[in-house]
Amino acid sequence: MRNRIVYVSYDGLTDPLGESQILSYMSYNSKIRDCAVYSFEKPALNGDVPRIEALCRQHDIDWHPLRYTKKPPVLSTLKDLYVGYRSIKENERLDNIICHARSYMGGIIALNLKRKHKVPFIFDMRGWWIDENIENGQFSNPVFKFVIKYMRGIERALISESDSIVSLTNCGKDVLVSNYGVSPNKISVIPTCVNFTLFNFSEVERINTRKKLGIPEDAYVLVYNGSIGGYYNVDEMLKIFYCIKEMRPNAYFLFVTKQNPEIVLAKVDEKYRSSLVFDSCRLNEMYKYLSAADLGLILYDNSFSSTGRSPTKLAEYWSIGLPVICPKGVGDLDLYFKDGVGGAQFELTNNESYQRSVKQVLVTSYDRGHIINMSKLYFDSEEGARRYNEIYERLLLQDK
Repeated sequence: MRNRIVYVSYDGLTDPLGESQILSYMSYNSKIRDCAVYSFEKPALNGDVPRIEALCRQHDIDWHPLRYTKKPPVLSTLKDLYVGYRSIKENERLDNIICHARSYMGGIIALNLKRKHKVPFIFDMRGWWIDENIENGQFSNPVFKFVIKYMRGIERALISESDSIVSLTNCGKDVLVSNYGVSPNKISVIPTCVNFTLFNFSEVERINTRKKLGIPEDAYVLVYNGSIGGYYNVDEMLKIFYCIKEMRPNAYFLFVTKQNPEIVLAKVDEKYRSSLVFDSCRLNEMYKYLSAADLGLILYDNSFSSTGRSPTKLAEYWSIGLPVICPKGVGDLDLYFKDGVGGAQFELTNNESYQRSVKQVLVTSYDRGHIINMSKLYFDSEEGARRYNEIYERLLLQDK
């Protein structure tokens, strides 16, 4: 009988997303059963390895950090995947494990383990990875034509040969059922969640963070945290901010991102430049920056891959009671915003819609406590971990 969960991820635990998602879930499930994590860590984040090691020891997680490489393109990834497969094969009893594979790269390792050693696996797909990379330009080079064709075959295999599939959205589940013929019973919908021990509103940090960033106490602050550029359309972000600035002249736009501010500064109207603020932080400091804000922004281009998106930002914004302005038609956002108590939605590339939505959030008095409760209802990481545990239990029972 199998009794060990091996989680494999091409995202590292030292990545903010890896720490917030993978570590939160596995910390819960490691209390119930034997758990290991194999993740690929970026050399630039090596300074965070001792802290993550300590957290894994604290929660009795057997962590195997592997080195992530990016050069030369494609070949380095193939090498990494081979290293991951070999590491699991060398360190695990393959008749004793179930593999939980995060996204497509982790899925490739799990698929090989199943084909060669009959290891059951969960395809935690996280969204439509191939389409995301096509849409954001990552696969624009002609050399990637072969990669796209190869990965389409892998995608079909991951969907058909996996023992269970996790979709971030009900919209993504509908696509799997209608376009790929997957049984609904094989698919679990678990959105991106948040660890509430790390995210709590703080009036003290609101004041201190504004002071640190040079933002006046009485300013109206729009915040955006995470990646910028690609399908995170900076031009449309700025248009929304301009609408806010027209109605609230004391508005500031805070970007919490590790990326180069020039991606935004190269596009901003010069008269608004002084109202933009940039900084970055670790996951355990994010609540301070969100506490300093009055409105959170989510923005993606409207595309096929949006059906599978569950923005981490929404869970984090709502966890500290921050209202949100976001586009219509992205993943399950229309469901979450149907009653309007958590913010407002707009139609992409529609200036009139931007103005209406901005006016709506500026004249609405939002109940912080109610928004926090909505986040706990939809995005509590403990609830997400319990739902993963239900999948583990089901697969373990099938193996008896």
